[in-house]
Amino acid sequence: KISYLKPFDKDQRIVALEGEAFFEVAKNKKRPFKVVTGVITTTALGTSFNVKAYPKEQQVKVSLSTGRVKIGQSDNFNSTSQIHFLEPGEEMTYSPISGYTKTQFDKEEVLAWKDGIIYFKNADAEKVISKLEKWYGVEINTTNESSRKWSITAKFDNQSLDNVLKSLAYSEKFGYSLDEKNVTIKY
Repeated sequence: KISYLKPFDKDQRIVALEGEAFFEVAKNKKRPFKVVTGVITTTALGTSFNVKAYPKEQQVKVSLSTGRVKIGQSDNFNSTSQIHFLEPGEEMTYSPISGYTKTQFDKEEVLAWKDGIIYFKNADAEKVISKLEKWYGVEINTTNESSRKWSITAKFDNQSLDNVLKSLAYSEKFGYSLDEKNVTIKY
């Protein structure tokens, strides 16, 4: 979900985001581009970056592809104590519990979604199910519990949900039923 003023303010371009989006921002020093996600604001000047901020996950991830971004608390953005900068290939994760964590990230794993590719790297069942629910707009329920621990590494390029489930069902030894927006996985 994205919301913004139309037209943008004269001195800044602000977008509020809930979910995930990839931005390619035209450089304009007189009108910085800002993405507000709850308590975190990311400011860019001529850059491309991914922001992931789903309310249920209670964390914000900013992954920088090109350029440079500034990240800080939305309510205290002018204070220098909570300002962080990212260089290309770096990712900042913010959670209310653990604060800020800067790491390197796998561009294919983080950015593949914008090219229609679902990418899993050593993903457990919870991560796979969560990503499929968001990607296809479905609710996935499981019956019984698997004794196997999932560690899925796979790439699905513009595949239907049924094709993805067939592949996962074969490798993880489960059955499933697909009814409109509801999926049931049966072990």
